[in-house]
Amino acid sequence: MSAPRTFSCIATRKAAKCARCARSQLRYAKPSQCKRKGWSITSPDIALPCTQLQRAQQSLEESRAVYGAAAAAAAAASAVLKKHHVQDFVCDSLRMAITGIDAFDLDQLLDLDLEVHHHDASQPTTALSTMADSMPGLGIVAAVLGVVITMQAMGGPPEEIGKKVAAALVGTFLGILLCYGLIGPIAANMSKAAEEEHAYLYVLRVLMISFLRGTAPIMAVEVARRAIPGHVRPSFREVEAACRKKTAEPATEPQAAAATAAR
Repeated sequence: MSAPRTFSCIATRKAAKCARCARSQLRYAKPSQCKRKGWSITSPDIALPCTQLQRAQQSLEESRAVYGAAAAAAAAASAVLKKHHVQDFVCDSLRMAITGIDAFDLDQLLDLDLEVHHHDASQPTTALSTMADSMPGLGIVAAVLGVVITMQAMGGPPEEIGKKVAAALVGTFLGILLCYGLIGPIAANMSKAAEEEHAYLYVLRVLMISFLRGTAPIMAVEVARRAIPGHVRPSFREVEAACRKKTAEPATEPQAAAATAAR
């Protein structure tokens, strides 16, 4: 974000400087000279040449348009930059591509990277699933201990035996609840998140490899679209419309800025 902001500040100062120079040079121009040279009088003692003022305004609006487009692109990329795994995966792959590695060798390297990343992401899920599977066993152990304690109080009153049996059943209930109601769903959610991230990295891998093999950028995007899972895959027309919109935005923004300056 620092580069577009610096460019915008420089362009803004340049446009303001052009307008101040025009005002200072023509502050004491006569109305007859303004009419003869085609200048517009903005106040009784200040005359500005229309062409210089419009150029300054157009330069200022173009710089704002460029800064706005850069800010929008940076905002769109901020979600990717926040994920250090994705950032490292893309940057390291492009760095290897710049060094001159073959596309086939880079594909094998990315496959190895995805395998290691998937293994690392699945370890917490595996540990949590193992913990969830052990909860019913702990409930059974609690039930057995409750029965043992109940057997010790067989000669007592029925109310005391009922309390001990209830405590044993509560232990069994707690073990089943933790397994299928809390820890198990958390482990399943973590596994789903890891699978989605793996699918996202796989799409990036397909996109980069397709582009490095000499495929046209629009065709590389289409190949990557085919690698997206079906429940979130956009249609061909949606991708085409999005690409056309992104291509048309840089061309239309300076035109809109010039039209605004002309008004």
